[in-house]
Amino acid sequence: MQNPAHITEKAEEIDGKKKKKIVVVDEDVMLNYPHEKSQEVKPSTLWSKYSMIKAVLSVKENIEINKFSRVIAFLKRNSVGYEPTKSKVLTRQEIDTFLTNADDMKSILIKMNRRNVCTL
Repeated sequence: MQNPAHITEKAEEIDGKKKKKIVVVDEDVMLNYPHEKSQEVKPSTLWSKYSMIKAVLSVKENIEINKFSRVIAFLKRNSVGYEPTKSKVLTRQEIDTFLTNADDMKSILIKMNRRNVCTL
């Protein structure tokens, strides 16, 4: 089964081609996509989208966009100075405090799931 993100990206690409009447995917076309998206998303997301598009185009269209050096150069320049944010992780003590003190009626599903995971 295909990842929904891949399907979404492919749909966006096909939709974009139809709207702009793009027949050929070349380096200039591929450079336009991350340039437009760079105003909306973080560099890490751009790299992720590039990777998804690269995989879909390689398999479905037999187009190797990893050879488009200007696209990769743009992604690298766009990433300069970017510091990803780390996700916060609960400590064992914080989890135990939650399980002990949280209202059962509001948090029962979370508590049950946590206890089931711990017993596996």
